Amino acid sequence: MSEEIDEIVEWVKITQKAIRDKHPEGDKFVIDKIECPICKTGEVRFIISDHANGHIHGHCSTENCISWME
Repeated sequence: MSEEIDEIVEWVKITQKAIRDKHPEGDKFVIDKIECPICKTGEVRFIISDHANGHIHGHCSTENCISWME
């Protein structure tokens, strides 16, 4: 179970980096999408709340791929 959690955490880090490459930190609220860096077939729709707390929420359109909320 721990290995599965570690893998999911790594996927989130990879996806967050791809999102931050497109939208560097700043005082703003962003709703956007990117090609999924994990499955390479879906798209990750995400929200960045830099104006509030810097959290990113994201979800891949591919079933059983990445999805998280901070």
